[in-house]
Amino acid sequence: MSDPDPVPSEAFEQAVSDVRLIHRDYRTALSTARQRPVGRFNAERSATSNRATHLAIAAIVAIVEHYAEVVLLDAGHDAKTLRDWKAKETAWQSAFGVDLRTSCSHFVAMIGFYEARTAVMHARGSLTDAQRRTPRREAVDDALKSAGIQRHRRELILTPRVAANCASVCCAALREMEDSRRGTS
Repeated sequence: MSDPDPVPSEAFEQAVSDVRLIHRDYRTALSTARQRPVGRFNAERSATSNRATHLAIAAIVAIVEHYAEVVLLDAGHDAKTLRDWKAKETAWQSAFGVDLRTSCSHFVAMIGFYEARTAVMHARGSLTDAQRRTPRREAVDDALKSAGIQRHRRELILTPRVAANCASVCCAALREMEDSRRGTS
């Protein structure tokens, strides 16, 4: 392996900056605007979820996915082969010789937030039918658990604390991925 690159990539710096920006704007929105409750368990002052929390988590996780795609495209991978996280993990292993699940301690928790993002974007915060089907259900449940996300039946309980944890975990996962890309992990 070549000498480690001493300079973090522009993609990494932009990704971390964007995660922090989204989380800061989300916190500001929570403190200055009354949020319209959403979902069955979201009566006034409910601590389970609101749409701003859903969308903040979805946006933060999308930044990590975008970072991985940019890095892998720069490493010569074809966009058509990077359709899901499984494919990105395989491509990362091929490009950098790193198993993200075992080498990056925050990666599995980030995947838990990615599963939450899927539920938010495709089922307004409830697990999708695909996420609930065997054999995928066990992997989804394990990922959500690693992210500290609870659920009530199908509905994920996404609170401001979960959103803050998402931002923290995603920044840490980005750092670990960048270090593995640079050969400094």
